[in-house]
Amino acid sequence: MNDILKEALKLINSYGYEAYVVGGYPRDLLLGIVNEDYDICTSAKKEDLEQIFKVKLDDNYGSVVVLYKNLRLEITTFRKDIAYEGVRTPLIGYTDNLLEDLMRRDFTINAICLNCDGEYVDLLDGQCDLKNKLLKLIGDPYQKLKEDPLRILRAIRFASVLNFKIDYELEKAIISNASLIKKLSFFRKKQELDKIFNSRGIYLLKKYNLLSFLEIELNNVVEVSNNLGIWAQIKYSNKYRFSKIEINIIKIIKKFIAKKNITDYDLYRYDLQILKVVSDILNKDFHIEERYQQLPIKTRSDIDITYADIINNTSIFPSIIYKNLELQILNRKLVNKRENILFYLRKLSNYDIDK
Repeated sequence: MNDILKEALKLINSYGYEAYVVGGYPRDLLLGIVNEDYDICTSAKKEDLEQIFKVKLDDNYGSVVVLYKNLRLEITTFRKDIAYEGVRTPLIGYTDNLLEDLMRRDFTINAICLNCDGEYVDLLDGQCDLKNKLLKLIGDPYQKLKEDPLRILRAIRFASVLNFKIDYELEKAIISNASLIKKLSFFRKKQELDKIFNSRGIYLLKKYNLLSFLEIELNNVVEVSNNLGIWAQIKYSNKYRFSKIEINIIKIIKKFIAKKNITDYDLYRYDLQILKVVSDILNKDFHIEERYQQLPIKTRSDIDITYADIINNTSIFPSIIYKNLELQILNRKLVNKRENILFYLRKLSNYDIDK
């Protein structure tokens, strides 16, 4: 257990409050997985934490972020759900009882706690389910999924990423409540799908008939480690939103899937990791790393000529010349030596560029 994390818990304890690390960190510590998300639950409230850590904090429904000795801690006061006013919108109250706080969480494996001595506090037998590789919801699974349908996708995510079996009662609840996914925002659905997209995750989405409610089609998808490589292979609703960078990567992958080939100029121009995804999808070894290392140039600055050389030896716009030189050199039609390039420039005309 992280020593600074222990120190932060002891500091909160020294003021008379309970405090535990909860969620992903204790779970992954037991699984031998590195996790640097530090979530603390405590009986201390925001104003108490401000006094303890000597800092002004912004309250987000009882949760605050504290930077303690360069460790980012998300600290949340023990809470209980009083009532649900709609999907994913609980009316929350505070409590001094750890068990009440844990009962409002999703899965037993995410309700395991660690105290300041590095000892596990497991009130809901999460360690037993972890040992048995079983994903089980806390409380009535039917009610839990109705309260928050995102738990359906979280169940698929944890089961696929950790390679866990989904509890039988939870399976039945997922099948019965699958249509509730339609109530989720496309932003939330995309967040989970980005993490779900692997072979087992795709299998579970199909098994529980979730695809139509997610408004996606998964046919003949080749599993790749890059989630955008999956998005590039499927049909999905235009309500899903992607960043400009994501859109560009998806377009590039689709382009090369259709092209079915990767040239040296492509190796020069595009990110190698994206091209490796294409290689995996097409199940073809393009020898990307080896070919890249053998390229005569890897950046424009590698071209053995200066901007002044271009200005002095041709009237064609420099940006057009540079692109032409890149193509000629990468296609092995021009040797990347200054004297060869100058000779080529002096003979070059707009007609040669255009054609």
